[in-house]
Amino acid sequence: MSNERPSKRRKSRFSDVVVPAPINDNSTAVVELERRIGAFVQREESMKPEEADLLPTEKPRKRMSRFSDSLTKQSSFDFSIDGSGSREVHESLDHAKNMKPGISDLTAIPSCPVRTLKVNQKREREKRLKKFLYEDEAMQSPENVSGSFYDPELMHSIKREHRQRELKFIEAGSISLEADGLRARAAVAQVRAQLRSLEIKSAKRTPVLALLSREPILTAPDIEWWDEPYKTGIFQEIISHYIQHPDPPVDAQTFEQNLHPVVGTLVLTRAELQKLRRQRRIAEETERQEAIQMGLAEAPRPKVKLSNLMRVLANEQSQDPTRLEAKVRSEIAQRAEAHRMANNARKLDPEQRREKRMQRVEQDIARGVNASIFYVSGEPNPKTRFKVQINAEQYHLSGCFLFYREFNVVVVEGGSKALRKFTNLMLNRIPWISSDNQSLDLDAGDSMTHTIREVSMSESRCQLVWNGSIQRRSFR
Repeated sequence: MSNERPSKRRKSRFSDVVVPAPINDNSTAVVELERRIGAFVQREESMKPEEADLLPTEKPRKRMSRFSDSLTKQSSFDFSIDGSGSREVHESLDHAKNMKPGISDLTAIPSCPVRTLKVNQKREREKRLKKFLYEDEAMQSPENVSGSFYDPELMHSIKREHRQRELKFIEAGSISLEADGLRARAAVAQVRAQLRSLEIKSAKRTPVLALLSREPILTAPDIEWWDEPYKTGIFQEIISHYIQHPDPPVDAQTFEQNLHPVVGTLVLTRAELQKLRRQRRIAEETERQEAIQMGLAEAPRPKVKLSNLMRVLANEQSQDPTRLEAKVRSEIAQRAEAHRMANNARKLDPEQRREKRMQRVEQDIARGVNASIFYVSGEPNPKTRFKVQINAEQYHLSGCFLFYREFNVVVVEGGSKALRKFTNLMLNRIPWISSDNQSLDLDAGDSMTHTIREVSMSESRCQLVWNGSIQRRSFR
């Protein structure tokens, strides 16, 4: 039988509280508890510093709770004393006597009060077991804080100093002072920008030629000044009229024009023109709607058609539908007539169309005069010659048509666009081999035989001999 009294569970409102029975100082449980505590302390004291650093570190609160839980469990154990157990108890007592002074004076931790929460029990155990959770003060010294063996988790948790939240009022005049500073900085920046703009304007007014130390040379010299020492021994006879030199500008106006060349106008594509027209019409419609909303213009009348007659004039339709239909038809006719009149007003009269056509021809010729020479074999008929002549007049081309038996030459000159159309006429549109070149022979007999003489390509054809640009017209 064991001399230790078993733990008794008392019923209270804290059902998870276990109250151990009173323990005598001479009981086996106390001896065993002292033995285990002494072994724990001796093991940690005998450990070398290098080995202690290699152990996994744990937070102090976690170590404290785990060790206190183990002690609580040990205090409630029942130790059986028999023949073999008495020998172990005596050995533990002898071991406890040989421990360091202070360790054998440890007493059993008294049990917690009955009416105590779990949280309070843990706090009480932490307070009583602080002496078992020592830490080396040398590791916490300032010189070892920055060392490689420093572990911040070994230190006790330091309470953070919470700043006291106070009401901070804005001092009178602080915002106005800040605004004055911003305005002063903006004024300084504005003055600097004005000075910078004045410098740029003065630099633009100063021409580039005014910065030169002497007047620009308008004519190229025979020899430059740095080549004058080496002009001895030059063979003058090799210089002849075959050497061409570009004509230098002879006056200041031509020199100024060369400095500032004229930039040609940008020709837009068809898609770009359509996009500009669409954007312009949208802007005009938006402006018209805004004028109607502001009352500056009168809103247009609703566009009534036969398809939307019942929807637009629903109330009036029921009274006199025949009159409304006639009215809608008359409005449709008026709109169509106004559309035709607007188109006729935009049309050009014959004189204006002629002037516009001549203006286009002049623009085509201003780009450059081109010439083409065509060779026509065989004798062309008068119909073909009339086509060539009338098309040349319509395209405002000049030139001549030379006939010599089976050898014919056509020379034309004019604008590039007109000449391109005339070339298409000569090479593709005119059938040089036609039915007019066929002959019909009748025999004297009852039967009629058709003998058709076809002119081969070698006998009648047209081909382009030469095409290029010339300096000016040679024909009128």
